[in-house]
Amino acid sequence: MRAALYYGPGDVRLEDIPEPDPTPGTVKVRSLHNGLCGTDLHQYFVGPMSPAPLPTVVGHEFSGEVVDVGRDVTSVAVGDLVAIEPLWPCGACAPCLDGDPNLCWEVLCHGLGGPGGGLSEFTVVREHMAHRLPEGLGPVHGALVEPMSVAYRAVLRAEPHPGDVAVVFGAGPIGIGAYLALRALGVDDVTVVEPAPERRPRRACSTPRPPTWWTRCATARTGPGRGSSSTPPASPPPSPPRSVSRAPGAAS
Repeated sequence: MRAALYYGPGDVRLEDIPEPDPTPGTVKVRSLHNGLCGTDLHQYFVGPMSPAPLPTVVGHEFSGEVVDVGRDVTSVAVGDLVAIEPLWPCGACAPCLDGDPNLCWEVLCHGLGGPGGGLSEFTVVREHMAHRLPEGLGPVHGALVEPMSVAYRAVLRAEPHPGDVAVVFGAGPIGIGAYLALRALGVDDVTVVEPAPERRPRRACSTPRPPTWWTRCATARTGPGRGSSSTPPASPPPSPPRSVSRAPGAAS
């Protein structure tokens, strides 16, 4: 099968590698849509993000179709459209045993040194990493689940309430996700601070409504304080965010 392999800074190659098969407790996925994030760019321009031997398959924000399952898999089935949670925690360290696998001391990330990645025709993940998408959502929505979950969880940790005033620093993908999360949670007065001139006009003039799929899908899978299994309530169309060139003392 074809896959994008990372060999080092500035060196990504499209090559043929062996197609993986599922083992007990794992799921084989045909990759459908993969996003690229700032971590991918950092790795490409600066260097590897993990100590894993090179080359590694790229891609950790992705969706796919389940094409095969290993023994004892029950939560997904062949044909399901899934979003992938990319972390491979060890399951044995103190944070894992405490229910915080995102803080695992030995964690690997699928597509960033883990065993496989989304920029391949097929990949295999553990069952708990494959989240079946609600009906009506497509592969692009699925690829957005991971980054939007990051933004949503960050907002939940701030414990916002309707009527609060919020400021989001940065109008990149995670900043926009934070804005959408705040609006979906009922915070109407949101200022987005964006120092980059090329981003500011576009973000200030286009104000997307928090989409229906956000209220169903922008979640992490564990409990409060470790991600969230809750979904934000639907909200009215948002008022346009104010775009501020730079707040006093704001970092660029």
